[in-house]
Amino acid sequence: MYYSPGRQPIGKVAQVPPHGAQPYPYNKGTQDTKPMTFAILPSSCEIFDDHFAEFFSDLTEARDAAFDWSVELSGLPVVIWRLTMGNPIKWMEVVA
Repeated sequence: MYYSPGRQPIGKVAQVPPHGAQPYPYNKGTQDTKPMTFAILPSSCEIFDDHFAEFFSDLTEARDAAFDWSVELSGLPVVIWRLTMGNPIKWMEVVA
């Protein structure tokens, strides 16, 4: 592995989860619950911040909540994020 002058590894390092562990950081569903696959945030948040996001397992529920939140914010767009194995993706914008 190559190191930069600050001793930080250069490039991605493959991390293998322990046997039986879920590699998805937001996909924490169990047999009783569905995994959370969508999150909503106001469009003023340029990057995904899981501390302020609301999580949903269904796109329809996320769309309804995003519309309600947009109404509360006087028509400010609310972004629905798709949670993936890597970085979350901006999926769609909802405006009231």
